[in-house]
Amino acid sequence: MVLMMTSFQMQMIAQGYLVYDLTSEAKKLSFVSAASGLPMLLFSLIGGAIADKVDKRKLMQTIQVLATILTLFLAFTLLIGNGIIPWQYLLWVGLIQGVLWSFNGPARQALIPYTLDRKYLSNAVALMSLGMTAPTLIGPAIAGIMYSYIGPQGVYFFVSILTITAVIFTSLIKVDQPKTERSNIHVFSDIKDGLIYLWNTKLIRNLMLVGLTFLILSGPLHTLLPVIVINVFKKESETLGLFVSMMGIGSLFGTFVIAFLKQGKRGLFFLISALIGGLGVLSLAILGNSIFAYGIIMLIGLGNSCVWSLLQVLSMTNADDKYRGRIMSIFMMTFGLTPLVIIPIGYLVDIYQVQTVLSIVGLTSIIIAVFAISTQKLIRQIP
Repeated sequence: MVLMMTSFQMQMIAQGYLVYDLTSEAKKLSFVSAASGLPMLLFSLIGGAIADKVDKRKLMQTIQVLATILTLFLAFTLLIGNGIIPWQYLLWVGLIQGVLWSFNGPARQALIPYTLDRKYLSNAVALMSLGMTAPTLIGPAIAGIMYSYIGPQGVYFFVSILTITAVIFTSLIKVDQPKTERSNIHVFSDIKDGLIYLWNTKLIRNLMLVGLTFLILSGPLHTLLPVIVINVFKKESETLGLFVSMMGIGSLFGTFVIAFLKQGKRGLFFLISALIGGLGVLSLAILGNSIFAYGIIMLIGLGNSCVWSLLQVLSMTNADDKYRGRIMSIFMMTFGLTPLVIIPIGYLVDIYQVQTVLSIVGLTSIIIAVFAISTQKLIRQIP
């Protein structure tokens, strides 16, 4: 997982900077970012239903091999074109990768309970989030440096090495999952059962509504980082990598906090974390071109990480085993819903200053967080 997340972080940096370098248009950058997300909106539920019924490890390995083929395609195409390709190539590759992640995410999440003693599930989910967060410390920085010295093709070649290595390590995972006959797989009826279960489970339903709303609003910040670095700071890809790494430091700290957070006020901490993230975005809009920006980026990473980790921990520990893949597929749909916000924001950034857009997003996040803290008693009382 760490290798896949490192490759993902590196690819996002290379992709974002390459698209903006080729087009100088924020809206096209938003299109490419949306490309990998929209299929998740369409296929995550299917991926979750299938993940609940098949060999999850084999499904993950198949996806990892296909992901390697895609990154190698971009690497060789960039090599032949001397670092220049039609930006639409990145759009189409993003669409295919989005389909792959629609199946990989739910399978990975649903596999966890079969790899350890159930009493450690909460800690395992938090530590898995740590494994997803840690690569944000080094992946973006490495990608930024490699991009500067050996170009985007070098980044994609390195990403391909990481993904194929992940296939090997995945085969070493020991699992004890029950075998399911193919005749028991009825995708659409399974999706329906999962949605009914979610709606009837009030705690998980409210968690998802609050958490996913905040994550969707905070998602555009990652897409806008290249615009902030180039237009506000007047810097190059190394600074972009540093920005994402600083966000990773905040995220890593937040994940450590969640991993060792004892039961007590986790629900309230979840809501306060959302408020911290919103305050960070608003602060970045106001002080984005100063030295304080690095600390603010860390604060945003801290808030987002705590929301991300606690949403997974609290949802998975309260979900029934047979529905876990489908519940987490709804979580994965965040990556598909986010583009619905990214695309109009990309247009707005091309019209107005990026600081103005960030102010609107930050204020909206703060209002929602305050509203949730004051009204969602059920979430506040989660131990």
